Amino acid sequence: MPDMTSYSDDDLLATADVVFNASVVSLGDPPAFLSGDAPAYQTVSLTVTELRRGAGVEVGDAIDLAVPVVASSPRVVRGGDGSFGLDTTLFRVGAPFVAYASNMGGVWTALTVDIEASGGSPYVA
Repeated sequence: MPDMTSYSDDDLLATADVVFNASVVSLGDPPAFLSGDAPAYQTVSLTVTELRRGAGVEVGDAIDLAVPVVASSPRVVRGGDGSFGLDTTLFRVGAPFVAYASNMGGVWTALTVDIEASGGSPYVA
């Protein structure tokens, strides 16, 4: 991936291999650490409901999406055990969302997701 330090959000989103609407099937365990020096991800198992742009997935595909867990994200909460993970009230079974994703070494990885409105503007997770 190119150095994106001087690029806009739109520039980042343009690097996505695919943009799709999806529905949450299940949420994986939170990572053992937060993103910092190394990225931390939590798996969201999903079903693709609409392909907006790109290729590599089709409507009806069931895939696992690695979503970054960043402490400053409003989509990340602290659990009762002190761990940080994606908010289970947002990433609940059946919840619709939009994903901008790229296939990185065989793993579908979110660049950003919008879980609050499947047709809304993207918001960095």
